[in-house]
Amino acid sequence: MYTSAVTSATVIVYVEDNVSWRLGLGLCTVLSLIGVLIFLSGKRFYRQGKPQGSPFIGLAGVVVACIKKRKLSISSRTEDFYRGHDDHDSTTRVDTPPTNTFSNELLGFMS
Repeated sequence: MYTSAVTSATVIVYVEDNVSWRLGLGLCTVLSLIGVLIFLSGKRFYRQGKPQGSPFIGLAGVVVACIKKRKLSISSRTEDFYRGHDDHDSTTRVDTPPTNTFSNELLGFMS
């Protein structure tokens, strides 16, 4: 995908610079329409699940959790974000300090 994107962008810029802007922009438009048509022609092959509840419920849960945790202090010590293994000298990075409060709040909100 990356190679095709770079190649197509290079070809379009070349056409716009050396042939004409109108042809370059027309080429972009035609290729975009072809891509949309190919995408829409494959729509029947995709499995579409039925919506289960409102998507705004999850979003509201995130907002509520953010408001509840806005004054939570996070340690500035690097050691608090690493846990060492007893069997060898390597360390494993931990993105956040372990806590049960978020999962309990989230499960309580969602039920």
